Amino acid sequence: MAEPFSEMKDFFFGYDTDIYFENGDIKTTTGIDYLEREIYKVLITTPGDWKASPQIGSSLESFIGQQNTREIGNAIRRHIEKSLVDTIYPAQMKVKVIPSSEESLVVLIEIYIDGEVATRYPFEFNFVSGVKKITLMDAQVQSKKSSNEYEINDIAQKSQTNKYYERQRLQR
Repeated sequence: MAEPFSEMKDFFFGYDTDIYFENGDIKTTTGIDYLEREIYKVLITTPGDWKASPQIGSSLESFIGQQNTREIGNAIRRHIEKSLVDTIYPAQMKVKVIPSSEESLVVLIEIYIDGEVATRYPFEFNFVSGVKKITLMDAQVQSKKSSNEYEINDIAQKSQTNKYYERQRLQR
């Protein structure tokens, strides 16, 4: 399988949204890890959150309060596909939406490169609280989180200011 993302390089943003350093330099990421982090960034943000790329984001919180119906599930699937299409290009994706309870859906994003699955990205969306549980990332965030820290996977608490944006705003 040819790896189209091996040439892509970006800052290594941890799943706790911090920038990481390695040997005194900003750590970078590439390949499938780069792609997974980009997908994560889209899923946890709303367009406008990233000043440099204001179009990035999924706005899944707009589905909070909706009924868990087939039509809404399909709307969420189309919404995710539209939000990610530029991020995953030239790979292809399949998004599957499976009701898991009256209040939540399990969403499985599969990314294909040359017809083979390159990565699978499962998460849960709750129509009441808006909580997205992104299992792949939770294990990597859990060890760093204290009980009073912002829950990265909780859309309902998105009002907390991004510390990097706030620092930049104050420097103006």
